[in-house]
Amino acid sequence: GIKGDKGEKGQKGQTGTEGTTAGVSLEYNSAANSGNPGAGKFRFNHATIANITRVTVNETASTGGNIEALLVDAGAGDGTVKSKIRIASSSGGFIDMKITGVTNQSGYCWLNGTVIGASAVDSQTVLNNVFANGETVGLQIKRVGVKGQRGEKGIKGNKGERGKKDKKRKGRRWGRKKV
Repeated sequence: GIKGDKGEKGQKGQTGTEGTTAGVSLEYNSAANSGNPGAGKFRFNHATIANITRVTVNETASTGGNIEALLVDAGAGDGTVKSKIRIASSSGGFIDMKITGVTNQSGYCWLNGTVIGASAVDSQTVLNNVFANGETVGLQIKRVGVKGQRGEKGIKGNKGERGKKDKKRKGRRWGRKKV
């Protein structure tokens, strides 16, 4: 047989669905307290951003995986700040926190710390202006490195050249007048 002619170019396909936000997938529970937020969910202990000192995260991600070890690890280390977290939505809302410790409860963990940044301009903004109740977000955890050992003392430098007297000043030092 004989090979046929090349066909015409097809139409452009539809745009794909938007991907999820990076990190562990969780759903925001807007009830401001430290109790278990429910499987696959998280919540803050206060509705005002400036007053948040704790994030309560269930040990099961919204995708079903167990994240207990990840949460506990966020509190490991010997520095004051153990890790930094970002909770971000695909709509642009985010809260950044320094984590100073983690308390493992039964089925959930408390990530204790302070807010260091947010997508809301005013730190007094109510959280519902950042995330909507039931909104899916991504929890990203960045461990803070342990402080390294002090380095060794460096070697002494070479002696510099002796300075030259200024002939105009006739050997007088700055700031002194000849009496």
